[in-house]
Amino acid sequence: MTETRPVFTIPARLSSRRTLTEPFFTDAADSLRVKRRQSLRVCGLLALGGPLAGCTGGRGDAVTMLAVNEHDVSHTVTVWVVRGDRLRVAETVEVDPGEFERIAELSPDDGSGDPYRVTVQVDGAVRLAREFRPETWFNQLDVFIAQDGAVELNRGAAA
Repeated sequence: MTETRPVFTIPARLSSRRTLTEPFFTDAADSLRVKRRQSLRVCGLLALGGPLAGCTGGRGDAVTMLAVNEHDVSHTVTVWVVRGDRLRVAETVEVDPGEFERIAELSPDDGSGDPYRVTVQVDGAVRLAREFRPETWFNQLDVFIAQDGAVELNRGAAA
């Protein structure tokens, strides 16, 4: 008969049911089963990826485009994005007051250095036309309608 010895002991301050000398694992095999279950749980969460999508970003990630409406009325927002000689986005969304809607996902930057040309139409009228060259990395490009109805284009790095 082999002698089993505790692999880990729970300190008394962490558990009112176990004493300092009572083993949490009865032997090394129990310890390995728990480690295996923890590993499978982590792998399962990573495989799902859904809850983690968009939480981190880096170069080569797609650019998420949103229409954000802080105005007190609904708006119809149409956005066109041209990069180089190619139309990359042509989308229309309805945005309720205090809400946001996803416009599109731009494919990752190809490093061409071509300028972005963005045109925004709100309720049938062109409200914004901008051209810019990305000097810093970004993965978020949002059309923002302020409380006073002003329209802005915001870009940045989402966490």
